[in-house]
Amino acid sequence: MAEDGKAWMTPQEIAGGLGNRFGKEVFEDLIYDRKTRREILDFVIEQVGCNEYSAEDYLREIVKPKE
Repeated sequence: MAEDGKAWMTPQEIAGGLGNRFGKEVFEDLIYDRKTRREILDFVIEQVGCNEYSAEDYLREIVKPKE
């Protein structure tokens, strides 16, 4: 699961770390099932250096409808 030494990050911090381009790619990969959830998680973890729990939180947040 979560690796030691990886940072806890909020979904907003992860979004900032990914930037607009990668953030949009992650969102589209997730909603259109272009990649498996595991592949997307690994990509987010690798790009921003967060732990798995933080990456999961980010993926849950980006698919929530905005209020």
